Amino acid sequence: MKLSHRQLLKLMIDDYASRVKGETGNMRYDVYDDLSQRLGHKSSSTLRKWTGPESSAANAKMGFEDAMVLMVAMNDFRLIEYAREWMIERRQEKKQLSLFSQPLREI
Repeated sequence: MKLSHRQLLKLMIDDYASRVKGETGNMRYDVYDDLSQRLGHKSSSTLRKWTGPESSAANAKMGFEDAMVLMVAMNDFRLIEYAREWMIERRQEKKQLSLFSQPLREI
């Protein structure tokens, strides 16, 4: 089963929260508030939507800069690898689709 970018981000945030809680001993640490402040957001609702189910996402789209801020803040760069794999898959799909769009005599 392949993870979606939302599930991967949720795992990254949960891992970061457990590391911070372990290092500081603050079990009431709210990772969403902390990361939202680093992103410059007024509330954590957008970040929560990014990690929630697809139906709750509405118009909450994570940009490249937001992803970089989060990865640097958490010192976890798995989203880059996910994006690289996604681009490779898209390129392969595009090649396959272009092959099927050609007339048979050209193949």
